[in-house]
Amino acid sequence: MKKILTICILSAMLLALGGCNKPNQEEKLTSGQTLLAVFEKEVNANPDITAEELANILIGNKIIKFQPLVYPITEGFLTGFSADSIEGFKEGVSFGPMISTIPFLGYIFTLEEGADVDSFIKTLKSQANLNWNICTSAEEITIGNVGQFVFFLMSNKNINAE
Repeated sequence: MKKILTICILSAMLLALGGCNKPNQEEKLTSGQTLLAVFEKEVNANPDITAEELANILIGNKIIKFQPLVYPITEGFLTGFSADSIEGFKEGVSFGPMISTIPFLGYIFTLEEGADVDSFIKTLKSQANLNWNICTSAEEITIGNVGQFVFFLMSNKNINAE
């Protein structure tokens, strides 16, 4: 009887200890914040990285569970924006799921040296359309930059939530 009581007490203590662990910092971040942090880390580690290399690193992140697609873009009409034309970048790529019913649309832009990054970001924010797709709508927009590299993502806060 003492052994059973001891085992029960030890089990309860282990469960209580496990239940008091702090959540992983990554679990507190939205999907956009997680990918933005990866973007910032990669650009800071390799300032000569290309937009396409960055997008492939981001789309390879463990939080991405869908079949990805990365493709180059040029100035002009871009999916997800109300403006007829998004201009002011020298290199750009889009990244997202092959199946467009998933609310996830990302871009990496590389601007010319000396370009007004803040103005470009302001344009992206003002022209972004969370309802760009007939079938889906994103919950948030995440935008950031490191130097002349600009990260833009429209997605749900948790891209893997059912």
